[in-house]
Amino acid sequence: MIGTSIVTANLIETNLPQPITLNPWQMRSPELFKINSKKVIIIENNGVFIWLYKLHPDWPLINQSGNDFNKTYNDFLRMLTSKNIEMTYLGDLDSEGMRIADHLSSILHTNLFSIQTPERVLDWLVRYGKGDSGRTTKLPITNKVLLKEMESISALEKFVEQEQLISDYEQYIPEWLKK
Repeated sequence: MIGTSIVTANLIETNLPQPITLNPWQMRSPELFKINSKKVIIIENNGVFIWLYKLHPDWPLINQSGNDFNKTYNDFLRMLTSKNIEMTYLGDLDSEGMRIADHLSSILHTNLFSIQTPERVLDWLVRYGKGDSGRTTKLPITNKVLLKEMESISALEKFVEQEQLISDYEQYIPEWLKK
């Protein structure tokens, strides 16, 4: 799950066991992949990706791998966007997590925040937030939704690790997948 590979679960039709790892040489013709889901959840954290897959082995997931925005990964996500695959993003609620989400948003130009909304982020910060001025420094954000979330993180000087939100995800993801 490191480097230039892409890890997905229940997104690409294959007879291989899930999750699958795609390397750059396999992605030379991503249009040849048959996508078997109309929606996918992008997960920032490797551990949360694995955990959610273990708990819900039928959910369509992509592992974001934090700051890893290699060309192959970007091209794959753009291909999904061109096929009108609806995506939602879930990540750490701290300054760096907002920066990662903002970068992803700038690549895809689509709404990625159907679950991780400003209202929910504020609620999660109040309920689960931990104080750390180093992780809550206000960073420049261009996405308007994420700008609101960054404001909450910075104003409250609290952050939330993605691992803390598993039980909430288990409530919101099935609702989102059914829409």
